[in-house]
Amino acid sequence: MGASLTGTLVVFCCKCAILKYRARCFRAAYGTAVPQNVLRALIETGGPRLSEVNTAYAAVIAIKDANLFNREDREEPQDAGSAKKMFFSSVKKIVFASGAVIAGYDGDTVFACFGSPLDKTFNPVVKACSFVRGLLNDEKNTWRFGIDAGVCTFSWSPETGYYVSGRPAVRARVLASRTTRFKTRALFTGSVRETVGLKGKRAGSLYDNDFFFKFI
Repeated sequence: MGASLTGTLVVFCCKCAILKYRARCFRAAYGTAVPQNVLRALIETGGPRLSEVNTAYAAVIAIKDANLFNREDREEPQDAGSAKKMFFSSVKKIVFASGAVIAGYDGDTVFACFGSPLDKTFNPVVKACSFVRGLLNDEKNTWRFGIDAGVCTFSWSPETGYYVSGRPAVRARVLASRTTRFKTRALFTGSVRETVGLKGKRAGSLYDNDFFFKFI
């Protein structure tokens, strides 16, 4: 009986140690990508593992603050740095509240996703469009947006954190950068328009003649 109890205790201690190690790793890896309630669920299920490279159909939103680069060039480093930090923090708060995940940072742009392996959102394109529409209707918000959807690759590494890659991510970034040129705050691809029947005004086309649109 004593040996049995000892064995059970060893197994229990090993399991606790494994769970604690997983929790530390997941908090370090996914803590900036998902809110705490989602992070707890990921720790409990143990996936996706940090070594995994997953694909999923997702809606990608590139959220851009067009003023950040100018501020970095013209303002004192401390002031410009504070502005960038505030932008990232504000985006994360709003994205987490919407149920999306953060899937990468690139200069003045943050990538938000619905439908990633971390959030598994139902109807990701519908939710992405609703999310952007809500921010466009907020008079205090001046961010710019590019939206595309399709099969994306999601992965984590110490260098990038949790990151989305693939055609939808590229196109979302390109569209966000073109909003100033087309005198609008948000552009979306034809595939987004077809998926949800979203009304929009045609603004231009990408290199393969895939049209993109303004919100109306």
